[in-house]
Amino acid sequence: MALLSLLPPARNPVVFTPSGVDSTVPVAVTWDTGTLASGRLTLRIDGGAESVCGFGRTGSAVTTVTLNQTQTFTLRSALGQVLATLVVTTALESAPVPVTPSERIRMSRVTVHRDSVQLRWRTALSISCWAEVTAPGEQTRFAWTDPGSVHEVRFDRPPADCTVRIATEGAAARYVGTVPAGTDEWVADPAEYRALHLRTRTDATSSGVALAGRVHIDTPAGPVTVRQWPDGSLDAQGNGESTPLGGPFRNGVIACAGAAGPALVATTAGGELVACGVRPGAAADWVPLGQRDPLSVAAVPMPGGAAHVLVAGSDGKLRHRVFDGTPEGAWESLGQGVAAVSAVGHPAHGLVAVAVTEAGEIRHRRRDLAGVWDEWVCLGSVSEAVCVAYWEDTDTLALTAVDPDDAVQVLAWPGYPAPAGRGTWTPAGTLTSVEAVTTPRSDTERRNCGAR
Repeated sequence: MALLSLLPPARNPVVFTPSGVDSTVPVAVTWDTGTLASGRLTLRIDGGAESVCGFGRTGSAVTTVTLNQTQTFTLRSALGQVLATLVVTTALESAPVPVTPSERIRMSRVTVHRDSVQLRWRTALSISCWAEVTAPGEQTRFAWTDPGSVHEVRFDRPPADCTVRIATEGAAARYVGTVPAGTDEWVADPAEYRALHLRTRTDATSSGVALAGRVHIDTPAGPVTVRQWPDGSLDAQGNGESTPLGGPFRNGVIACAGAAGPALVATTAGGELVACGVRPGAAADWVPLGQRDPLSVAAVPMPGGAAHVLVAGSDGKLRHRVFDGTPEGAWESLGQGVAAVSAVGHPAHGLVAVAVTEAGEIRHRRRDLAGVWDEWVCLGSVSEAVCVAYWEDTDTLALTAVDPDDAVQVLAWPGYPAPAGRGTWTPAGTLTSVEAVTTPRSDTERRNCGAR
């Protein structure tokens, strides 16, 4: 009887380790026709054309296999009769293990291009990770990273709707989002999106948008895209022109919608807070704002193209001023002991500032349309939290606080600013894969993160 088998110690399916998903594995097969007559061994890869890889009554052959590949070996007699067939498949090693909150994957950036998708995420442990992309009628695609705590991959996107999962070595893959075919949109896991009351976009007309790589802003002159490159430099694209904006700048650049184009607030590599109005095709005119090494910055657009700028300084003081494109403007002090600030505007309610104090208190203050500030109101405490403010609807202010272990609490304030409508903090699960909050890569960037 004819025999066709893998040489020990090979297994079928051939198992790939997470750190070797991009490698090839040698496969050795042996055969025996079971008669005195010679035979012929052929190989077909993924249903392609057959190729001859051996002759003789007995023998062996060596080939290599990659993850997701199927290799079909066929042993035939001299007359073409099929004597034996061996189908070699592959599998990815996966052994789920308990994962503590501090070891969770934290998505920080998703950039969708026409033919590719780029992901960036963070883990607490220095481990190997990979992205797993599936689509109907397509083979699963993998993009692997070296061991580390910050991971970034880029993979070719299939033509159909694709589902993206992220996995760490020794743990099962977790669904994080989808990319619809024919779009440049990223759709975060909808269950987590709804549970956390977060948005995948922030209306740039009501609050500043953290760049996180790039941001699109609609202006009266047309849409403008502002990008921050890995070296910290900025550029703007609009009206068919690409305009360099200088740099390098630290992470945490904020863009607001302006009357003629976006207004940017940034911190230079040397620590100086600066701002400029962006006009595609025109050179950037950065204006020093007179603050250095801010802990946290927020910006809110104003009618007419100016912007409110709020800064929690390294001295713990919270300051506010208006940027109108010129160096003129004075800072007003709003309080002390502040570690982070978030802000959002409303055409009827004015400017809303939300501060996290060094003691973990979350405080609220409003500046009405006449420029008069209310008194500070304490909304409770969330230890070491990042807090962002946004409008859930036209009259409902919402706050989301995320602590260092990614536990999330949400406060809704219907009928804002009437005190009777203010709610209390409600647990909303754990932040794991919602792209709506930019996960910081440093203490300073963590304080600067905001809803998008």
